[in-house]
Amino acid sequence: MYTMESKWGVELEGNIIELENFLCQVNSFPLSPSSLFIVRFNKLYVARSQRWDEAISPQEVLELATSDVSVARACVELVECCGPIKLGTVFQLESDNRIVKQTRETTLTLTCIKRIEDVQPDNRFKDLHLRAITNNDVFDALREWSHQPSWFEIYKTIERMENVYGGEQGLIDHFPDQSALIKKVKRTANSYRHANERFKPPKKAAQLEDAWALLKMLMMAIIRERDVIDPDDRFEDGSQIICNNCEWPDTQKIGLKSLAFDATRTTSITFHPDDPFSAKIRNVEEARDRPLHQRLHCLLPSAITVIFNFFGEQRG
Repeated sequence: MYTMESKWGVELEGNIIELENFLCQVNSFPLSPSSLFIVRFNKLYVARSQRWDEAISPQEVLELATSDVSVARACVELVECCGPIKLGTVFQLESDNRIVKQTRETTLTLTCIKRIEDVQPDNRFKDLHLRAITNNDVFDALREWSHQPSWFEIYKTIERMENVYGGEQGLIDHFPDQSALIKKVKRTANSYRHANERFKPPKKAAQLEDAWALLKMLMMAIIRERDVIDPDDRFEDGSQIICNNCEWPDTQKIGLKSLAFDATRTTSITFHPDDPFSAKIRNVEEARDRPLHQRLHCLLPSAITVIFNFFGEQRG
């Protein structure tokens, strides 16, 4: 009898049923002492392999584990089904499985336009916004614009821009220096928005970053060319406008949080064949782990019916 051992372990994160199936498949036939194997650390699923023993840092372990786990997950996917598996905490272990070190890296990308103390009204916004909300064609174009628009949003925005100038050729004629890039971006966007590949992308397709920069430049130019149309109920110049903030006691619940479904904590899901919008979810652990005031529907019988809805409501 041989006991599989290793100096390193890497936490696996995903749906608990799929992780259990992953453990079952991987552990069913290890080929050698250096084969990948899965164990549980309490409720955590942890991948291990002697192949990683020579690693000297958690970063190196993660690189090796990423390859080994990805290959095994893909094989399970090909045989039946296996959702995404993420790698979490890296454990450094002694021979008796005592954990001597735990490491986890988290990468966060933050975009900060300014410090909060530097926030002040910007007249450029006032000028752009006035022109946008008082011109229907510009309003329609901006309505499709998001922070980092997808190719579908890019295509819709270009269509709205074309409406400003009476069509595709009108937009190109108005910006002759950008005509080639406009055509490339639109053709690239058109190929992405059709899943059946009805429209082929150009040989040298546009990049998203280039499309964003182009649309921003065109939009700024289009807006600045519009005249400001004063609304009928415009305030008189010099009017003092106040927007009052509201304060309530801490005991008053203000705002409803969106519902969150944690698939990694769910033990079973049964979908109704006659009603695709409802499902019975068994999630006893989630109810036990939450404070009383957060248990909500989990305090109902463990098998509950959930109707997927995008809106929350509080009455009274």
